[in-house]
Amino acid sequence: MNLFKRVGLVTTATYDRLADRLRKTESRLAKADRELEQLRADARTWKAKAEDAHARLKSAAEEATRRTKELEHAMSELRQHIARQDAAMEKDANRYARRVAAVDALHDRLVATERELVAARDELMAVETKLDILEAAANVLDVRTRAMLDRSDATTSSRT
Repeated sequence: MNLFKRVGLVTTATYDRLADRLRKTESRLAKADRELEQLRADARTWKAKAEDAHARLKSAAEEATRRTKELEHAMSELRQHIARQDAAMEKDANRYARRVAAVDALHDRLVATERELVAARDELMAVETKLDILEAAANVLDVRTRAMLDRSDATTSSRT
């Protein structure tokens, strides 16, 4: 878990929360599209009524103009919001891709290090085996040398 935090990966819960937020945002966007379509339909209705009722032409035109401006403002804000969300999602996707690449690189380094560790352990075992053989040889040589020295001392003492 710590490794995931260090490289910046998100947990499933965080991912689920973000996915839920995305679904809610998409739902709100769909609702806004429906509302936008409804507003457009309302604008058309007002226009038709304005043609039918010449006396209310001026007030209906002002209302339509005001609603159009509001609609354009809302559409502009919505486009800006979508652009910001797209940029944020692209940034997150790039960050995630970089983190995945970093994790892959770490995994490759880990595999290489494990191979090096196995090789080093094998070499260490070979060196330890050689040292055991040399120690045994030294012990045998020591025993023989002591035996020869003991015989030599015994021979020298018997001569005296």
